[in-house]
Amino acid sequence: MSEEEYDQEHYEESEETQHSHMNEDGSYFTRKKPGVDKAMMVSWGIAMASAAFMVILAGLIVIAIMEEEEEPIEFALAPAIVSDETEEIEKKTKQKQMEKSSSSSSISSPIVIDNVADITMENVVMNFDQGENDVQVGTVGSNLGNLGLGTDMGGMSMNIKMPKLMGSRCDKADRMRRLKREGGKEKTEEAVVKALHWLKQVQNQDGSWGGTYAPSMTGLALLSFLGHCEKQDSPDFGDTVIRGIKYLLDKNEAQAGKMYSRKPSYETGICAYALGEAYIVTKNFRPKIPGIDKALERSVAVIVEKQKADGGWDYGYSTVMTKGSDTSVSGWQMQALKVAKMSGLEFKGIDKAMDKAMENMMRVRGPKGGFGYRTAQDKITLSGVGVLAMQMWDPKKYKSEIKEGVEFILDSHPGRYEKPHFNKYGWYYHTQACFQAGGKAWRDWNNYFQDEVVDHQNQDGSWTDWGHAGHGPDAASVEGKVYTTTLCVLMLEIYYRYLQNTGDDKYRKGATALKNS
Repeated sequence: MSEEEYDQEHYEESEETQHSHMNEDGSYFTRKKPGVDKAMMVSWGIAMASAAFMVILAGLIVIAIMEEEEEPIEFALAPAIVSDETEEIEKKTKQKQMEKSSSSSSISSPIVIDNVADITMENVVMNFDQGENDVQVGTVGSNLGNLGLGTDMGGMSMNIKMPKLMGSRCDKADRMRRLKREGGKEKTEEAVVKALHWLKQVQNQDGSWGGTYAPSMTGLALLSFLGHCEKQDSPDFGDTVIRGIKYLLDKNEAQAGKMYSRKPSYETGICAYALGEAYIVTKNFRPKIPGIDKALERSVAVIVEKQKADGGWDYGYSTVMTKGSDTSVSGWQMQALKVAKMSGLEFKGIDKAMDKAMENMMRVRGPKGGFGYRTAQDKITLSGVGVLAMQMWDPKKYKSEIKEGVEFILDSHPGRYEKPHFNKYGWYYHTQACFQAGGKAWRDWNNYFQDEVVDHQNQDGSWTDWGHAGHGPDAASVEGKVYTTTLCVLMLEIYYRYLQNTGDDKYRKGATALKNS
């Protein structure tokens, strides 16, 4: 109960108590005859004194309750607009309150719970200093109902320090604006939310997804939730996200930074990518999820250490140079390093590793602008890997290579009136590469892929691979559906998940290339 509600309730009770003894003429006792009745006056005086005493007592109770109440979130936050004098007063007040509450639950201590539904978040106003690589992401709060399109970020205005590239996913209004502006449809957003509910239903008891490839499937599932800014305080998916993160943290600690069941390099890259996003998206919210930064540090160290001499990565993190590195494996390591760079944490060797990775992408670049597997080829399924890597790291340096790569991707697919040949792995990268390119390239690809993906969604919200199943779990199994569903969700979140680095439309401001950030 708020202070205003408490005061109002006690005020109304006092009014009712007084009026229950009051006659129609406003007196408290009936006069039998004119004149001054001394007994009546004495009784009246006693009644007034008693009423005054009760009011004073109620006020003392309210003050006592106010002093006892904790304000766990408000202490940690700074009002968006305050005068210097007000700010100084509030600092002193908050310091006293924090000293008083230090013996019990302190807001500086992380709160970790098993079920996010057990807590209630406050609606608050936050303002963080923004560097040149940060962006306002809009409204955040609590009591976030689901309006049919995922988390409704209710509450008061909040400016969260978020990387520019991720600056749209956590503001529902901006998310929907960008969806519409970039050619997304209402049914596309509905498909995303429907899929997230299906993923929630098939999560394992230990917080993972899948079976044979549980770590990588868990990483992809978490990326899908985080791409929609479903974090630990999400009313529908908070508990799901917390359990998934905890599973990866336990795996990370047990395997000294790696997270895998069958394929060390593939799975660790995907999981590190997920932990990097989890750190960025969840760090400013409660309940706190400790240990993500340390786990990410361990994984980044593994990735940097296991880079091959040619700048890429290989199966099992082998560094033996009997053959060239694997472009597919390298793609996930580069995405993990990308998000680690965006996190604001300090990591050794990322810039050098990414510069070497670009050299490897140039090594496997084919004569038509595509990219190959281990050697220079124009392989359509992997061309998006090379293009996306150059876009996110140093788009100015590789401007011509990016342009030729996008053209190769679009020229290699059938015309818009032919049935598309679905390849979930290739399309995951092609969607990002064409979106980053913007302009006509994006409009053409969006017309090509969006309806095809949305219209193949199953009634339960999942997807079953309807094209080239490729490697990995059986397409018809639950794990196979998790694999296909997560990649489809990540494709359909493209409209707001990451902003463009290299858009060619004038209304796009673009985002700073990571190499220069």
